[in-house]
Amino acid sequence: MMHLVQKDGTLLLLEPERYVFNDLGAMETVHWCEHLVGWTARAEDIACHADIPAYLVCPSTYIICGEDQLISEDGQRYMISLAKEMGATINEELLETAGHDPICS
Repeated sequence: MMHLVQKDGTLLLLEPERYVFNDLGAMETVHWCEHLVGWTARAEDIACHADIPAYLVCPSTYIICGEDQLISEDGQRYMISLAKEMGATINEELLETAGHDPICS
């Protein structure tokens, strides 16, 4: 199990240093792990009520994270292909050494 359901119903990621920040140095990993908060797992809490997803009308770039331990590279490419099948224009950029959070990588 990679997450724990907390009393308030939010999820807390277990071992974030392994799954999210696996590509960072020790000090950065500690810093970002200390700032993680739980998130909701209920779709109705995060659903966006828009007539059409923005990625279908705005060209986008997806950063494929080669060292992502949560979503495999194949999984990331599959999500991109689904969006493209729906009509999205998505450029792909591979960051071979990036973990799950490319902003931190």
